[in-house]
Amino acid sequence: MLIKWIGIVCILFSSIMTGAYLSKRFYFRAEDLAQMRRAMLILKNQILFYSMPLPDGMREISEKVGGAIGAIFATAAGQMEERQGKDAQSIWQIALEKEKGKTYFTSEDMEELHNFGRTLGYLDKGQQQSSIDLLIEYLTDKEEALRKAGQNNTKLYGSMSILVAMLTIVVLL
Repeated sequence: MLIKWIGIVCILFSSIMTGAYLSKRFYFRAEDLAQMRRAMLILKNQILFYSMPLPDGMREISEKVGGAIGAIFATAAGQMEERQGKDAQSIWQIALEKEKGKTYFTSEDMEELHNFGRTLGYLDKGQQQSSIDLLIEYLTDKEEALRKAGQNNTKLYGSMSILVAMLTIVVLL
């Protein structure tokens, strides 16, 4: 009888934790989008007002933003400083791919970030600003949509995890 109760508690606990993790994914992705938006705003200011070289700007962004997003910029800055003959686009792609496991970006988010990377180093200040503004707009829209959907999905995942745990317990008993 004791083993049965231990099994019930384990099923309840694991189901509730799975529901909590699934509901937090929306929050974590929204945070990553907000951090990337902040990083892009800093990059835009560095390009427009300070005329800072890209490796220095990326290094500074990595220090200001930190976390997984900062790691993307730190990786890109490190690659640029090594001067291995690669262009900014390929360095950005490498940094994104290397650090994507640490973020909660979806494939759609990664595609937008890769598209932004295609413009790095090739455009003048005005066009670069437009490219950054386009990415910032995407990040802002996705973040707002996630925050709205996240509130509903948090309740949904919480309730569903308890229901699945109860159903599993009833079936196993």
